[in-house]
Amino acid sequence: MSIHASWLYLCHSDSFFFTSDLQRRGCIRTAFEFARLLYSLEPWTDPHGSLLHLDQLAIKANMVQWLVDVYDAFSNRQGTENDTRLDPSLLPGWRYSHALALHLLEMNVNHIPSTAALTDAIKDFPSIVPLLADKLDISLTTAIRSHPECKIEVDARSLSKVDGVLHLLSHLYAQRSSGIWKDHAKWFSETVISTFNISINHTNTAGRLSPTPRRRAFLDLVKSSEDITWSFYRHVLVLEASFRQILGFVPHDVLKEKTLSCDPLPPRHAVTRYDEEFFAGTEDIFARRSKTRRERELDRRRLAQMIPDARFRQQLEVRSCSFAPPPLDLSLFAKVRMTSVFVGGMGKF
Repeated sequence: MSIHASWLYLCHSDSFFFTSDLQRRGCIRTAFEFARLLYSLEPWTDPHGSLLHLDQLAIKANMVQWLVDVYDAFSNRQGTENDTRLDPSLLPGWRYSHALALHLLEMNVNHIPSTAALTDAIKDFPSIVPLLADKLDISLTTAIRSHPECKIEVDARSLSKVDGVLHLLSHLYAQRSSGIWKDHAKWFSETVISTFNISINHTNTAGRLSPTPRRRAFLDLVKSSEDITWSFYRHVLVLEASFRQILGFVPHDVLKEKTLSCDPLPPRHAVTRYDEEFFAGTEDIFARRSKTRRERELDRRRLAQMIPDARFRQQLEVRSCSFAPPPLDLSLFAKVRMTSVFVGGMGKF
């Protein structure tokens, strides 16, 4: 990567870790601002998945109007450009959070627009319904539970790549955003039941809901942009300790790319990586190696200086040969022997 690209990527990484740390500390508004800063650095590919923070941080930080404005801005531009840039209004979590934001802005006056938005979200991404219902302790009917679109997947072994990404984001949103839905569980439950009661009467013989234009647009985006797909994987891998149970949705070839703990999934187009090729020809300072004759002689002299008693020194040498411990660098002990600081000044051992 160029110097500018490397600097930009470091800013992404630092902001991402700081956003996650602020959430753990309970600094929600500050975490929201850092997530928004992270998103502004590269909004078209969002390499660290900051939008997956913002869909629930905006609600928690009482920035619901900002979420609605961003969602509407991208919804209004759909169809004007046929590109592979990331559109927040196509993400499953943003679809549900947008409906919840409308519900909060209505101030108990009229919930028709928010209910219509939640109904569309359920039709677009029904995979979130059973996951979020379980988090909210909502009892769904048998008809809804047995619906093919409400099947809870635990990994991506039986799924295509795009469907695996969809279920990955569904699990991620349900696990993170259940708290913002606690006070609206009744509204969510009623809307789910009414939506499926209407939809089940109009489904085909296979019993599946017809893919909506928004779901098709999301799946097309995942197919067409490998960078955006990797941003979702990177988001989960960096926070691996919190989302181990959903790593089954990350492909094995992506998991093999993990290198450093500070950067588990480097950019796909990185020129330089800390791999075996990078360290080829360098000496491993921690590897055991046989010492030269000169080094062995120096070790014997240093040991004789530290332990003048030849008999006791011989016993140590025999014992060390018997147990064969890792070789010690006696130069450190020799330096310590020369001088040591006492309260009264300088002295010798």
